[in-house]
Amino acid sequence: MIEEGKNEYAPLYPLEMSLKEKIETIAREIYGADGVDYTPAANKEIENLENLGYGKLPICMAKTQYSLSDNPSLLGRPTNFKITVRNVKIS
Repeated sequence: MIEEGKNEYAPLYPLEMSLKEKIETIAREIYGADGVDYTPAANKEIENLENLGYGKLPICMAKTQYSLSDNPSLLGRPTNFKITVRNVKIS
């Protein structure tokens, strides 16, 4: 049973952040990444989505199932890595 007044939920980021700021917050806070690299195609798509007014939407990220990094050879919870964003789309 949920007790009234005991809600400890807090969003990871405000929706007002840019898409890149949201992606970088998830990469850092959830996956433990040191940063994010973007392919030219991902940069273009992020810019396009923000120009179309989708910049205030929440982010859902997908990555390899074997590691918190985007590199399947870095098993478990690696350190000292960056996540590469290759594709961005609306679902």
